[in-house]
Amino acid sequence: MTRLNKTLEPATYMRRLREFGVRSRTSDGEHDISHFLLDLVYGARSPRTQGNCYSLRALTEDGLTETVARFPREHWFDHQPLALM
Repeated sequence: MTRLNKTLEPATYMRRLREFGVRSRTSDGEHDISHFLLDLVYGARSPRTQGNCYSLRALTEDGLTETVARFPREHWFDHQPLALM
């Protein structure tokens, strides 16, 4: 598995956390994607999440076009276009 090691400037990192409703960090360390996930999960007090924008059980060929249209076009952490990755 490839580790992306994405990082953000501290101010951008905190702004992104606030976008998810988290006001402060719960971890110490770099402002990278790994620490962000910890800060997000523990800061939001939400260890259970549902991150997919689709359900495999409900996915049918008829709904494929609408489902794909909802797929993200940029990376959730730094908003880099997925097409460039």
